[in-house]
Amino acid sequence: MIDELFSNLWPVFGAILLAAWVGYIAYRNSRKSRLAEAAATFRSSIVPSAFSGMRGHQLHGTLICTYPVHREAAKEFKRYLGPIAKFRFERAWRAYHGGDEEHPRFIAYYIPESGPETLFLRLEVLKRAANQT
Repeated sequence: MIDELFSNLWPVFGAILLAAWVGYIAYRNSRKSRLAEAAATFRSSIVPSAFSGMRGHQLHGTLICTYPVHREAAKEFKRYLGPIAKFRFERAWRAYHGGDEEHPRFIAYYIPESGPETLFLRLEVLKRAANQT
């Protein structure tokens, strides 16, 4: 009797496993697609050449205007990263804005004489982090 019960349950159990596997594959593909889209959006928001030739307060003003776009793109991009990629990206992101997303330290980092070069390098690191996905 028990053998008969289990023999009738194997097809049901197999169907449940198959449905779970198909669901997992669909979820994974959807997540990869959203990650690729978020990475492309983030990369397109980071344009180091937009800051070329700027120094001092002009550079600071431009950074203040473009930072909200960068922050929103980074926020969306981070949602889809795994733990290691997220850690690496967070490190580059903190180096760019100074550790506090709400009040970035652009004056301390990018107003000094070597500021534009530092900004260019940090933006390139951010773009590379988004390219690793």
